[in-house]
Amino acid sequence: MLKKAKESESDLYFVEPTPNKEAEADRIQAQDDIQKAILNEDFIVYTQSVRAANQELQKECYIRLKTSTGEIPASLFLPVAEELGIEDKVDYFMLNKLFEQSDSKTVFAINLSSTVIVDEDKKQPFIKKLLDKKESERAYFNFEINENILAHHKKQTLTFIHDLNRMGYTVGLDHVGSALLSFDYLKNSKVQYLKLDGAFSRGLTNSQYKKQMIQNLISLCENLDIQVIATMVENKRECEHLKALNVHWLQGDYISRQKPLDYTDK
Repeated sequence: MLKKAKESESDLYFVEPTPNKEAEADRIQAQDDIQKAILNEDFIVYTQSVRAANQELQKECYIRLKTSTGEIPASLFLPVAEELGIEDKVDYFMLNKLFEQSDSKTVFAINLSSTVIVDEDKKQPFIKKLLDKKESERAYFNFEINENILAHHKKQTLTFIHDLNRMGYTVGLDHVGSALLSFDYLKNSKVQYLKLDGAFSRGLTNSQYKKQMIQNLISLCENLDIQVIATMVENKRECEHLKALNVHWLQGDYISRQKPLDYTDK
């Protein structure tokens, strides 16, 4: 649609974008699907092992939305949940589901939304939920925070990390390197491990810059007693290069593919 520019004496026109009715319908449908999924607990949890040689550090947990047409990954439905202001409900679902697995003696890593970290009204009930867990079982649950949350909410995020540490939970920083932060913040972060953004693994074999960045970060982390995990390791060459750089732990489809939470090797 053409509209005449306002506050101008000249005959200037601009094209007003036509609303995409199909996209809007998809968004509304997604909102309905998420709200119904939360009500009916129509989520599926997958895990992926983080390993070094024959040792397993933890299993990272991923959530997918189950719909009549298939499974939707979190990267697609979580932005809608954030728009609705209900992403913390997804956090609670994941937490409740994993707390049921306490007797498995497997260490689970859980990604947290920004809401339970920076929104005080939603943070306090979440902290209470974590406090309800037996102290002897807290070592089996690690919590991961996206580096971008730290970049935009540094004070609240550092406070939250310290709160989790005091309760006996392990905390990791995820997607490290994606926010282009100075690594100086690690000195006061009190995290126990960090996960390199997947971009560091992709094309690593031909990038001296990436190799140097990883070496520098590992050197800093070893002085701070912080473990480093490389993510999205997809092939043997990437794996060998990361091992040569002394990365502590590896994660990706080459190491272990995602499997349903209740999957058992036969």
